[in-house]
Amino acid sequence: MEKRMTKERKEAYVEVLEILKHMEEKSVKKLPIKLLEIFRKNASKEYSFTLDINKSLKEQKLKEETVNILAMLYINYWYKNEEERKEWLKKFHDNEVKFQEELKEKYSMENLFKKKS
Repeated sequence: MEKRMTKERKEAYVEVLEILKHMEEKSVKKLPIKLLEIFRKNASKEYSFTLDINKSLKEQKLKEETVNILAMLYINYWYKNEEERKEWLKKFHDNEVKFQEELKEKYSMENLFKKKS
């Protein structure tokens, strides 16, 4: 069964492809051709994104899905050495643990049924 591609993901592919256009060719060549084909094939035809080369990626207001894809690409293809890769993976793990703890607190039975004063 084919997983349905979300609008958010299709739009993220547009942003990722635009960012890749502005990257060094040697970095883009590290990515599997099949992966690039998936981005191109599934990128939204309606959504438009233009990278402002005068701004950092943080300032671009990228979609969360785009940031996630770029992080995945970095961890799997662009890291400089194994230690750097492990540091990134630890950061992601720590962030996920923190996020899960926040959700647990926010949606705990105790907090859900608190009377609002």
